[in-house]
Amino acid sequence: MDELSIKSGVSKSLISQIESGKVNPTVNILNKIALALDVKLGDLVDPENQPRKYIRSHIGEARPFVSKDKSFSCYVLNSKSRNKHLRIDYFEFSRKGESISKGHGRGSIEYIIVESGEFFLEFSNKIFQLKKGDIFEFKSEGRHRYIQRNSKYASGMIILFYP
Repeated sequence: MDELSIKSGVSKSLISQIESGKVNPTVNILNKIALALDVKLGDLVDPENQPRKYIRSHIGEARPFVSKDKSFSCYVLNSKSRNKHLRIDYFEFSRKGESISKGHGRGSIEYIIVESGEFFLEFSNKIFQLKKGDIFEFKSEGRHRYIQRNSKYASGMIILFYP
């Protein structure tokens, strides 16, 4: 705090009061602190830019993507996260059908973790049967399909990494 006070020209007691939420500083004071910290004023005051200690989500809060034939539902579980390089989904096949993905962009990698049942994944003109307990990794840049050939339930997680 001493160094910040010296660099910014703002007293230690005022900095302490600002940190504890006891006072609302003027824009001029905040600007001095931002300059001393070498950050933008907006980054200093915007709560969206502040680090979070944790984020808790629940599948019930997620709005599902549902395939055209309504056999496949996919829930984005980390939609509250600011991490734009990672997406975590929960998926379910409720009956026979398929879901087609156009791909997730250059350099994207997808991990599928099968929790229950079985289904097929098609990409790069190959078809892979995935079963309970399987973990499958592939480059998800291009078109791929999730296929359920029977009426049995299947579920799992999809973890997507974006460059």
